[in-house]
Amino acid sequence: MSAKDNESITLSDPNGLGFVSVASGAQNPHLTAQQQQAEFDAEWKAKYPDTVSCGSLRPTLGSLGGVQGIFWQLCFTLVSNGRSLPAEASMFVGANADGSVWYGVILISAQSYMQNLTAESAPILKGIQWKLK
Repeated sequence: MSAKDNESITLSDPNGLGFVSVASGAQNPHLTAQQQQAEFDAEWKAKYPDTVSCGSLRPTLGSLGGVQGIFWQLCFTLVSNGRSLPAEASMFVGANADGSVWYGVILISAQSYMQNLTAESAPILKGIQWKLK
């Protein structure tokens, strides 16, 4: 485990090639999953200006741990110490019926490793049981 607090837990790939973070909490103002996605995208693009949707992948509606929400992927470049790395973020955001609780999952890795990270994380994601409703 890399980090844990009252709202989130972050697990790192044992090889240091990516991480998965799962979080939920109360939100005010109340937001829908679509509003959360729009806010996340805007913040991400401000931090990583070259952010784009990955390939032909489009956001899809679905459920994770019994919560309805949106799955989507963003591709961007991580830059550190003059080096750059094509990276990918695979995300899920959801909200309860009145928008007072948010739910989120993010996987981040090099684009070349995302398929492996997704496979490694599958048992974790299938076991999610949200405590807040």
